[in-house]
Amino acid sequence: MDDYRYRKPAAPGPDTPRKRRFDGAAGKAPAETRFERRGGELIGSEGRSARPWRHRVLAGLLAGIAGCSSDYYRKDADSEVYTIVKEKQVAVLGETPAFSLDDFGGTPAPTGAVLLLNLHACQRLAVKHSRSFQNEREALYLAALSLTGDRHAYAPQLFARIAGSLRGDKERSTGALDSSGGVRKAWLWGLSSTVSIANTLLRSFTSNPQDAASSAINVAITQPLLRGFGPDIAGERLTQSERNVVYAVRSFEHARRALAVDVTQAYLRALQLYDSVKNAEANLTSTRTNFNRIAAHAESGRVPLFQLDQAKTSVLSAEESVNRSRTSLRDGLDSLKLVLGLPIEQAIELDTSELALLTAMDVSELGVDSEEAIQIALNCRLDLLNRRDGAADAERVAAIAEDQLKAQLDVSGRISIPTPDQREAQRPGYFKAERFTYDAGFQLDLPLDRKNERNTYRRALLDLERARRNLVDAEERIRREVAVAHRTVDRAYRSYQIEQASREVAHTRVESTQELLKYGRVETRDLLEALDAELRANNAVTAALIEFRVAYLGFLHAIGILHVDEEGAYIDLAREEGDAKSEG
Repeated sequence: MDDYRYRKPAAPGPDTPRKRRFDGAAGKAPAETRFERRGGELIGSEGRSARPWRHRVLAGLLAGIAGCSSDYYRKDADSEVYTIVKEKQVAVLGETPAFSLDDFGGTPAPTGAVLLLNLHACQRLAVKHSRSFQNEREALYLAALSLTGDRHAYAPQLFARIAGSLRGDKERSTGALDSSGGVRKAWLWGLSSTVSIANTLLRSFTSNPQDAASSAINVAITQPLLRGFGPDIAGERLTQSERNVVYAVRSFEHARRALAVDVTQAYLRALQLYDSVKNAEANLTSTRTNFNRIAAHAESGRVPLFQLDQAKTSVLSAEESVNRSRTSLRDGLDSLKLVLGLPIEQAIELDTSELALLTAMDVSELGVDSEEAIQIALNCRLDLLNRRDGAADAERVAAIAEDQLKAQLDVSGRISIPTPDQREAQRPGYFKAERFTYDAGFQLDLPLDRKNERNTYRRALLDLERARRNLVDAEERIRREVAVAHRTVDRAYRSYQIEQASREVAHTRVESTQELLKYGRVETRDLLEALDAELRANNAVTAALIEFRVAYLGFLHAIGILHVDEEGAYIDLAREEGDAKSEG
């Protein structure tokens, strides 16, 4: 077994740097430590390895270089962003609607089976698969992501750097290792501060190797006193970033409501097309029955042949009407698939029983007049609230641009506590406070040339005036939009009442014409016209009902009180009517 000894170095000579080694607080030189090799490893007399500290340093260095995985950073960003979004949703909306980028399911592959959908299922599919709605999610996510960076800018930030070098010639070479680490922080009133520790290790590779080491603790601050001073100026970036997330939350909620309206409208219009097909098929059945009756009468000579030709023409027209209605239904279902984010190849069918539910709902006039509705919209419209806050943002930007016209006066200071010089100690981290050094100063930039700042300030004033005009324009547009929506609902309500009455008249006309035709008191043409009128009346009633429901939803969206549930975009039409009346 090889035997190794650690011996105290000889007394320093004139060319040998002095080294001191202390044993704890006693300040005594340590006793000799014996090492022996066990399995290729040097083990000291205390049972400790001579190398593990090197291994630990190397492991720590490699871990620091490698950092965290990209997946960790992605999940960490998601966690912080989702926390911010929920925080802002509670502050702005008073609730936390579901929000996650993972809610987007992409465009699903066609299943090969027919999907039977009701309104609730359509709205859930749109929330999951709508590509345009995913864009709205990402816009909110990116606004919150930007806020994480701006908040971080005013949080303590750790840093660490290591640099090494090797230089020399054929006779000697010198290696250096510089490292520094610390924390820096920016403050909302403009102060920037840094606390750091710097280490330098030198080794000369010659026949008589020499080592040198030094460290220093540094504290530095810089504070503007004129331009850039104060939280309103220095903290503007963070202020604007916080407000941008509020705007994005409002825009996302507005998009959720708009998606609910779009899906509901597309669904109801598709139901209308189903009803049109049903009416066209019923009319075709009636027309064929009438043709068979007239054909029998023509064969017996009771009616002229030209009336049989009229009946045949009517059958052909009814068949074409069925063909057009079915084609329109397929087109309408394809349009609905686009809104839902489904592939065009996917076959779907709608639950037509919901049309009966719509018919059973009460159709009544609005409980608010136009002026009351406008006032509700001016208080509740999320996009208008963003416009108002945007005008306030423009005012702050103008104030900051005005601040930039001032002189720049910054004061700074620095304190450094180094290790003793090489003659006294070479160990990093051995500091003596009494050897501190400091420096303080100021830098004044007189406002002799502020042409660019002047232009920025003038531009900011114009942007402020433009923002104020845009706000007025937005309010006037909303007034008009609400007034039009109110009139549309009122017209749709009256149209529905009229079309219902027209349908009753058309139905009575068919019955009376059929009865009169039996006695030859009317011609075949009269019955054909009555059947066509009944078909149009049936379609018109369904169209008027759908138009009323669509207009009603549009009105609720226009005044900003449309309700969307926390999970997605389902709208309870019956509840919406009650809410609108209670608002009035």
